[in-house]
Amino acid sequence: MKVNTVEQFKVLEFLKENFELNLFKVELLDRYSIKITDSESESMIFKY
Repeated sequence: MKVNTVEQFKVLEFLKENFELNLFKVELLDRYSIKITDSESESMIFKY
């Protein structure tokens, strides 16, 4: 996944270290936030 900002990059690095990202849908929300959604449509938003 390609990010647009340094803040998104930092969040994505955290997610890669702590989650199996191929099991989630990953969305860029804004300059500071990334949203992940699992197969049961449960989601979490991570902000820098």
